Amino acid sequence: MRVYSYVAPTLHDSTAASPGWSYFMVSAHSLDGMTIYFSRPDSGYSVDNLAPTMENLQAKLLQSGVALSWQTPESPDVVGARIYRSQQDGFQPGPSNLIAVTRDDHFFDAAGHANEYYRIEIIDDAGNTTLSDAIQPKVTAISQREGGQVPDRYILRQNYPNPFNPSTQISFGLPKTSEVQLSIYDLMGRPIRTLIQATLQAGYYELNWDGRNDAGQRVPSGTYFYKLKSSGQVLQRKMTLSK
Repeated sequence: MRVYSYVAPTLHDSTAASPGWSYFMVSAHSLDGMTIYFSRPDSGYSVDNLAPTMENLQAKLLQSGVALSWQTPESPDVVGARIYRSQQDGFQPGPSNLIAVTRDDHFFDAAGHANEYYRIEIIDDAGNTTLSDAIQPKVTAISQREGGQVPDRYILRQNYPNPFNPSTQISFGLPKTSEVQLSIYDLMGRPIRTLIQATLQAGYYELNWDGRNDAGQRVPSGTYFYKLKSSGQVLQRKMTLSK
């Protein structure tokens, strides 16, 4: 007895909402075409158990928050993503650190800052998921200036304008490649906003503070301190937000 086989595509992919049943029937013909046999109808569905793939995950530290982006060119069936945030590297995602669900391939976290980590979980229409490794934002919102010159010491200049509303520019200089932290504090010495925590090359830099705290909320009028810490050096200046 001869055995025949054929791989027939289904009409629909299975999804989390429906398996997408397809129905099939086989007809057999004699060589002279005079005899035809029909099978009983049968049904089947595809099983999508392949996790979607994610590429080029980026987290960019901007002056007003963190811009996240990713790509899924090999997984056109991706229908959404969950965004998780924590202050611990390698954290486990869960309801307590889930900050957003989106259908896009990008997300802007206005409350994000340099000290935090993100994990992205993409979901396809069959319910399969892929979870990224933890990623920390990279500094992209500061500009190096003054023709590539290098100062001979650490410099923190007075912000401009001062007083200011709603934003002000802060400039500083590094004599060598250094781990840098630039933060804003209130009069009680409580941290308000971490603007930078990263390794930067020697040179002069400038960036803006938009008058928001780490939660993305605008801070009240008053006097604030901004402090530069690098290689054991601590430089501090005072500024005034006036509304």
